[in-house]
Amino acid sequence: MNNEIRYISYRDALAAQKSGSGIIIDVREPAEFRDGHIPYAINLPSTRFTAEDYQSWRHLKVCLVCQTGNRARPIVQKSKIDY
Repeated sequence: MNNEIRYISYRDALAAQKSGSGIIIDVREPAEFRDGHIPYAINLPSTRFTAEDYQSWRHLKVCLVCQTGNRARPIVQKSKIDY
């Protein structure tokens, strides 16, 4: 694992989630999440995301989702999430 940000396609993220090898975490605020989100994504706002949260998913490919990348990027850098 490293703190390099990698981008994957929507299709690849869904495939990883469907196979059980990945998880999609939407780091937008709850109101934004309610307005629309990727099916089966978990909402965990960036303001509440901690390294401990990541530890519970470290055995999975973690895909963070936000509107522009500005909220997901600091989480990746701080937590050293794979992608």
